Amino acid sequence: MALQLAVSHSASIRGVGIVAAGPYYCARLDPARVSLVCLQGRPDWRDSVQAVEWAAALGSIDPPVNLRNLRAWVLAEGADPIVAHPVVEASFRFLQHYSADRTHFEELAAAGHSMPTLGRGADCGATRAPYLNACGFDAAARMLSFLNPDAPREEAQEGRLLRFDQSEFVSPWQDLLGTASMARAGLLFVPASCRRGGCRLHIAMHGCGQGLDLAGVAFAQDAGYDEWARRHRTVVLFPQVRSVAPTWYAPWLPLNPQGCWDWWGYSGADYAVRSGAQIEAVFAMVRRLAGPLPR
Repeated sequence: MALQLAVSHSASIRGVGIVAAGPYYCARLDPARVSLVCLQGRPDWRDSVQAVEWAAALGSIDPPVNLRNLRAWVLAEGADPIVAHPVVEASFRFLQHYSADRTHFEELAAAGHSMPTLGRGADCGATRAPYLNACGFDAAARMLSFLNPDAPREEAQEGRLLRFDQSEFVSPWQDLLGTASMARAGLLFVPASCRRGGCRLHIAMHGCGQGLDLAGVAFAQDAGYDEWARRHRTVVLFPQVRSVAPTWYAPWLPLNPQGCWDWWGYSGADYAVRSGAQIEAVFAMVRRLAGPLPR
């Protein structure tokens, strides 16, 4: 989902980190491609480039010329049974096509499907909720250091993990019907030095099974983003989706039982462009954070 967001708003987003995920618009609107191609197949990164060109021609995403300045960090995991190596490599090739000298690829051979950490979570080779694995590898810090090479460094600051109401960032009918699968609450980590503004912003998109409703605050507290942010004047936004599935009394709900961000179209055909329900909601949060502080 981070890649859908970065492509859609490339005029504003300066870097993107990809952990065990496929290229832009990989699933298209074909449910059969989700598993056969975008999880266990061999997607062609050139198809994603073509999708970008189509979306740009329609004015549905920011001009892709901005992607030439995008910094990108991509991680593949060698013991991952969910997302095959060629899928992650396709993400790397797609990003390299636009910004070869700013795109970095790493592989952690022992890691299962997870967000690798220095010492928090399950064994490194595990693939189980909440998908945080102690690998002796600080993926968040390595990612953020590459994406922000000139970030200021200071003594570690205290910080607060805040909850906020996400409902105002979703249209009333989507909020009422639950079709966007957005959670009621989101999380925001704010270092003490950032309380008056003037800091960078990183958007951390949780993986499937890592949202508040299924894993609590584990992803926000243990993935490592907060530790890096304390030392580099960075606010971290943790937007949230929730698990939903159709029922006899709400048959219109999307099928998203694992609380995944929408990278295959359950929230609408425009899921990968600026007008997509989730992309629109997250970027509305970004605009709010970028605005003037309340007096």
